[in-house]
Amino acid sequence: MYASKCKKCGRISFPPAVDCSHCLNRDVEWIDIQGDGEIETFTHIVIRPASFQNHPTYTVAVARMNAGVTVLAWLTTAKLSDVKVGAKVKLAAVQSQDGPSYGFTLIK
Repeated sequence: MYASKCKKCGRISFPPAVDCSHCLNRDVEWIDIQGDGEIETFTHIVIRPASFQNHPTYTVAVARMNAGVTVLAWLTTAKLSDVKVGAKVKLAAVQSQDGPSYGFTLIK
């Protein structure tokens, strides 16, 4: 998994961007953000928007990755009772019927 990092101000963007949203610099580099992260916050969605009615209830989390970037993604393969702020997660690309997205799995 890759993010972009501004060579001028150091801001990391995920998903990657062709220019920095902070200083508008176009000189960015790709950095690898694969590895572990830690959940900063999460929410369990029971009442789903109309476009997600075909999905079961789900949990989304915000995690700070070891590379320093914050990522929002679905939390997959976890029981809600196991999800806690501070829990370690791994980020992965996920292919679903709706197309590609990102997901976290808990690291036990």
